[in-house]
This record gives sequence, C-alpha cells and structure tokens, in this order.
Amino acid sequence: MTQFESFSEHIEVSGETVFSFVKGMEYFEKKAIEILANNGIFNPTTGEWYSQQAWLNAFKYVSDEIGPHTLYCIGAKVPYSAKFPADIYTLEQALSSMDAAYHMNHTGS
Repeated sequence: MTQFESFSEHIEVSGETVFSFVKGMEYFEKKAIEILANNGIFNPTTGEWYSQQAWLNAFKYVSDEIGPHTLYCIGAKVPYSAKFPADIYTLEQALSSMDAAYHMNHTGS
C-alpha cells in the first residue's frame, strides 16, 4: 500500500515543487489549488516553503479520490517545476544528481 508520510514534521518542500502538483492536474488547476488549500497549502508561491506532510496529504487525497493516473501526471511534471542542478545532459548525470536535486527542493531533512 502506498504511504504518504513525511520522515519528519520539519521537512518542507519548495513552492516550485508544489507547482508540479498544480501543473500535473493540467485542466483541473482550480481543483488542484483547492486540494492543496484543503490540506494547508494556500496560494503556493515559488521561493516559499511548505509542509511536506501537507503536500503528501494532498497526494493521498488524489490517490484515494481521483486515481493513479493523476498521480502519474503530477510526477511527470516534477522535472518541469522543481529545481535541478545545471548542466545535466545525460541520463547518468541526471541519476547521479538525484540527491542534490532532492536537497534543492526540500529543507529540514
């Protein structure tokens, strides 16, 4: 079973990363904003930080109420929203930069 639990209550996720949730729901952006707000993330903004648990709670709602296809669509938008190290040109470079990318988009871990 999929779990939606942060490893720590102190972990936060960047506003850029939160936008992957909104962009992943494409034509239903209003619904995405509503789901985020219902889980404690109001008016997500780039450059700001939000509770990872609140973000994960929004994912849980999508998983339970909307379905796995929407979760997939949200995940597919992460590379277009989240921060990644510069100068990545190969799959090997991308895979080796995953830890750095995680820490660029999460704080408190």
